[in-house]
Amino acid sequence: MEQLQKFVSNKFTLTLCFGGISALTAFTILRNKKGKNSQKKGKLYFHSVFRSNRCIWLLRELNALEDYELIDVDVWDKTSNESKSYTETVHPHTTVPALQYEDLTLLESGAICMHLAEKYHSLIPTDLGDLYNIMFYVCATLDEVQEKLFVQFFFNEKNGTEDKNEIEHATQKFNACAKYLVTRLRGKEYICGDKFSVADCVLGYNMWWASEMKEGILIQKYPELLSYLERLKSRPAFQQTWKSSKPVM
Repeated sequence: MEQLQKFVSNKFTLTLCFGGISALTAFTILRNKKGKNSQKKGKLYFHSVFRSNRCIWLLRELNALEDYELIDVDVWDKTSNESKSYTETVHPHTTVPALQYEDLTLLESGAICMHLAEKYHSLIPTDLGDLYNIMFYVCATLDEVQEKLFVQFFFNEKNGTEDKNEIEHATQKFNACAKYLVTRLRGKEYICGDKFSVADCVLGYNMWWASEMKEGILIQKYPELLSYLERLKSRPAFQQTWKSSKPVM
């Protein structure tokens, strides 16, 4: 029995990382394998309106925001000493979010959200297959599409270098994603059923993001998605998270 207890106490569980700005960042860094997460406060690195909003929103829904130290990262400055240190010690791509404990660093918003939901045993729907499908679909497919459109609309269009073929292709793919999500929401209040879950923090960010790009042109023709977004916006935790966030365009 004593040996079994030692085995259990030394067991280390690694949460799968996925989603985010690119597939290259879909991994988890392990440091100092000392067992379970330290009792010290974890550090959540964030920047306003970035996908770290998913994590902050979820922490508020879990009533766990005070358990973490929030550190704002200037992701636009890649040359400062602070930025270089962050790249070397936390996130190799100098972006956010990142969740760091003494013995574990998670780099992807989807992985962080799953980790937090499991850590606090809350906001996890009963159908795990449904949850995993939505989480991976949003982080691996929808994020990539919206990232391409964001670059075209926010950067390239402003300096006259937009790629109209890229915009058309990405818009078509977004429409395919939107139609699929409409079918998944049919007859439900939230994406995994009638109860709010961690998946809504992940997908909800994308719906907000789509509503901000080009005055919401991507989402305007999908009333079901707009209604879903309004339900999410009515939640106090959403409002608190976004009250200081500025629109991306």
